[in-house]
Amino acid sequence: MTRRLTRPADRRTVHTLVKLLLGATAVLFVAYLLTLLPGADRLVPATPVSFAALVSTVATAVLVAALWVAAPRLAAVTRSALSGPEAVVEHLASVVHWLVVLVAVLVAHGGFAGVAAPILGGSMWLYDLAFLLVAVPPVVIIGVRLYVGIDPAATAITDGLFETEDDGGSGPEREGQGA
Repeated sequence: MTRRLTRPADRRTVHTLVKLLLGATAVLFVAYLLTLLPGADRLVPATPVSFAALVSTVATAVLVAALWVAAPRLAAVTRSALSGPEAVVEHLASVVHWLVVLVAVLVAHGGFAGVAAPILGGSMWLYDLAFLLVAVPPVVIIGVRLYVGIDPAATAITDGLFETEDDGGSGPEREGQGA
């Protein structure tokens, strides 16, 4: 079950997250508009990189920074918004945090490629390898958190199901009583 966020700290956190999202969206939109301008496809002098790729890289850096800042805040909102066993909520909050970090890594990989590809050329595999090495730890942490959270989640779900039946449900054990 979810509950409404009511604490002032929750409101500040959500406000900051919304502000980050709106700011990142604005930066991406303006960056997109800049790539449409005449000459954006021209190369920056003395480099193999276009102005559009450079603008996209800057926008990517802003988005990745916003995601990086948002990750712990989204985990905090997850903790506040969910009720249930502390272990389950904590594992879910951690998964949310590391999913956002992973998204930031994947966004960085795609967004910086426009500058990296012309510079690295045939060595682009090094770029992919570097991002692979950065992306694997969040995936491992997510996997571990999901695995470790299975038992507490299963217990919570089972307890919830049997609590519902015992609280006046019309299960088979209730139907035979009082006859």
